[in-house]
Amino acid sequence: MFSNFTFSIIDMSDIKTRFDFKYLSTAHQFHLVDPSPWPLVASIGALCLTSGLVLYMQKMIGGFSLFLNGFCLVLLVMYVWWRDIVREATYEEHHTVTVQRGLRLGMILFIVSEIMFFFAFFGVFFTQVMIYTLVLASLFTYFQGLEYVTAPFDITDGIYGSCFYMATGFHGFHVFVGTIALLISFIRIIMGQQTTTHHFGFESAIWYWHFVDVVWLFLFINIYWWGNLEPNNLSATVLL
Repeated sequence: MFSNFTFSIIDMSDIKTRFDFKYLSTAHQFHLVDPSPWPLVASIGALCLTSGLVLYMQKMIGGFSLFLNGFCLVLLVMYVWWRDIVREATYEEHHTVTVQRGLRLGMILFIVSEIMFFFAFFGVFFTQVMIYTLVLASLFTYFQGLEYVTAPFDITDGIYGSCFYMATGFHGFHVFVGTIALLISFIRIIMGQQTTTHHFGFESAIWYWHFVDVVWLFLFINIYWWGNLEPNNLSATVLL
């Protein structure tokens, strides 16, 4: 009855059966960062530092003490945070080739953000900040159109497609209108049609542009960030 069956013995020693936490955390090329209090503590330290500096400049009581406490807190966070990074890279070996590639990209983005930071000062110094605003607005409109062309869905693909194109498209239209308003104001400034006492057109364009900025923050958070969370992370976010 059992003569037609072939039995084989599997050597369990040849099968990797390690299920300890360290193995599971390094079984892939990515680093799943553990929850850390340092970003929140660093934010509190930066808030105390900047607020204390402003109060000190205004010669208000307690300003220097708040600034000093915030500065010390930022230094402390820098030490403990770098200590954790060194431990993760050297002893826990989390910084694989893939992770290092991401770190390089993050450093490049950090340097680019620093360049933009100083460009803001240079733009104010040379009174040409509106040129950069118009260029960046044009780039935003271009990439928005590129996103529509390459998107794998359209406005008729269900509720999400309709909401996505209506929200981002309506915002993109506002960006276009704001760009035109700023361009007209820029031309009028060059022609000498707006002065320090007669510049409501320019001021209204700035109000409109900041309104578009605030709308974009909500769109980015709800569509591009919250809308792309994994199901498990999404459930945790809703519960919080």
